[in-house]
Amino acid sequence: MKKFDLKGVKGVFANLRGGEKSASKGEVEIPETLQPHDFYCGKLSRHGFPFQPTCIAWDPIQKLVAVGTKRGDVRIIGKPGVDVAMQHTSPTVVLHIKFLINQGALITACSDDSINLWSYRQKVPEIVHSLKFCRERITCLYLAYQSKWLYLGTERGNVHIVNVETFTICGYIINWNKAIELSRKTHPGPVVHLSDNPMDPNKLLIGFETGLTVCWDLRCKMAESRFNSNECLRDACWSNEGKMFMCSYADGTLSTWNCKHPSKPVSVMTPHSKANKNGQLSPCKPINRLEWRAVKSGEPYIIFSGGMSYEAGRSPCLTIMHGKDVTVLEMEHKILDFIVLCRNVWSFEYDDPYAIVVLLASDLIFVDMTIPGYPCFQCPYALDLHESPVTCLKYISDCAADLIPAIYSCGAKQLREGYSKTEFPVSGGECTPSSNSYSEILITGHADGSIKFWDVSGSTILFLYRLKSSKQFEKIKRKYEEDEDVLAIQHIYLDEESRHLVVAASQHVIVYGYRKKELSYDVPVVEVPAISELVDEDIESPSSPSNIKVSQNISNNVTGPAEAGHVTRPNAENKDVKTSVKAKSGARKYSVGYQPELVVLVQWYEGTTPPIITSVCINSSYGMLAAGTTTSLFIMDTVQKTCLLNIHPAELCNSEIGRLATPTMTSPKKRLPSASVSDQESGAEANSRSTEQVMNVYIVIPVSSMCYKL
Repeated sequence: MKKFDLKGVKGVFANLRGGEKSASKGEVEIPETLQPHDFYCGKLSRHGFPFQPTCIAWDPIQKLVAVGTKRGDVRIIGKPGVDVAMQHTSPTVVLHIKFLINQGALITACSDDSINLWSYRQKVPEIVHSLKFCRERITCLYLAYQSKWLYLGTERGNVHIVNVETFTICGYIINWNKAIELSRKTHPGPVVHLSDNPMDPNKLLIGFETGLTVCWDLRCKMAESRFNSNECLRDACWSNEGKMFMCSYADGTLSTWNCKHPSKPVSVMTPHSKANKNGQLSPCKPINRLEWRAVKSGEPYIIFSGGMSYEAGRSPCLTIMHGKDVTVLEMEHKILDFIVLCRNVWSFEYDDPYAIVVLLASDLIFVDMTIPGYPCFQCPYALDLHESPVTCLKYISDCAADLIPAIYSCGAKQLREGYSKTEFPVSGGECTPSSNSYSEILITGHADGSIKFWDVSGSTILFLYRLKSSKQFEKIKRKYEEDEDVLAIQHIYLDEESRHLVVAASQHVIVYGYRKKELSYDVPVVEVPAISELVDEDIESPSSPSNIKVSQNISNNVTGPAEAGHVTRPNAENKDVKTSVKAKSGARKYSVGYQPELVVLVQWYEGTTPPIITSVCINSSYGMLAAGTTTSLFIMDTVQKTCLLNIHPAELCNSEIGRLATPTMTSPKKRLPSASVSDQESGAEANSRSTEQVMNVYIVIPVSSMCYKL
């Protein structure tokens, strides 16, 4: 093995400190022709779920979905590969979105009281027109299909009308004091609902927050009828015949009103209320969104979010009522909005709903209404990229041609049963195929210990495979929610030739092997002994031959052969040893794909700072795994499942550290005591600082059967 010459390095640093410049005789100056203007940094694509979504819209003809966010972003999503991102000039909250159906445009209402008309017919979407309200805040808007009139409800209870063709405000204003009865002395509150009669566009239904609902005659400029309720109104919806409408209220009730009999509702029901022992109905949560959809044959669908009893729990739910059948779909996150997809565009025809798009706080769910049980569609987008926060990324370019098909074949078997096999409802837009002649893979590590494989060869990002490292450990009890997750993946290394995968968290490493058949076995576990940092008082002087204290490892926790000497604190062996996780024991069955071959746990002394793994590397040809931490560098034999070397970074400069322990053919479960090593002499270069860390590890080539060059 060629020795590393420190004299040359010292000379280089001396020149740098003195500011001297030296050039080699053979050095040739290369003229720099590239300038800053020759480079451009731009965003090629955007993947994942929109951050902090607020509202959603649907174009039933183009089959596009639009999502607005709190940061002023608008995402238009079509079939896989169609994803357009737009952003307002100021980071304002997008409150409402409406498509100009089949016109390549949409309207956004923002928290800065502005109305913006976007055009996405061209390559780069842009704002064509914009309106600003100075004295009133916009609370809702309504735009009917093929109508040029946009209705805006405000916080003061007024309704303004905008001409979409010229994008100007008309002089026609419906004031709140004209909409209410003359005998009413209180303000009706903000406008929370606007919609026109399906059979007569001149009849506009105006819903106020306090519970008042008004049917306004646009032609006569007067209120035709008023419907009063003592509960706060949340939403309303017309029947397709235009004779009745249904309202949802804050107490979880649904009331059906007849336009010709405004004195009292036709029916009142509380779908999820149950009577208690005293015969009183239990209170329910507000019904925030309501849809009433008719079908050609059978009972209409009543779909709403909320309305659950307070005793039923906190899970957000979506309820689908079809006649006497009531189906409750529990969601993992808060329901922000939902849209019912219908086969007919005109509101006066039978709707015939076939799907529901549910916008959650952290997900977008597509529900199939054509199959009993209402299964979800398998989403083709990478919207669950941040299902658990991404903590690590590994990008592999120009990978082997058979790598992606092999991983995808395993991922296809992982798909959960119960998904709908119907064609995905969102299919709008056109995308150009990728021109890349090579394959690209993205591997993401997550806070919950999961690893996901993605195909990023084209303009889309496609899910390939999921791996959960948490299955190798016992359940962890977290004292506080803000505690750092010890399962979070920090490092990923993939050997493309052997397909071996190495993942590392803060204090553990797992080696996975790719297999084409199911196996049942017990995964070997190796514990790497703890190494404490040098103590300043232990360092007498740079020239002292005994400036490094060397002692034994923790003999009771070493799996494998004896290791070389290690830097440690005095009397460290009297301290307890800890690990961040506890590996499961016993044989278990592993499915086709990546199966664990080895689990390595890093130990540390109680009362000291836990070491953090900073780098990992594997050489599958020789069965070697190397990992660097903030306090040590250790090398594992992945075939014999033993630890060959475990040293402090300060010892890497020791001239005699190349002497490794001789491994023995032992069982991984057998505990062997570590051998003590006498103090070794070292020069001034051997130990400059005790806080050195191993930031990168590379296994280059084996020099002999037991000596490796690092």
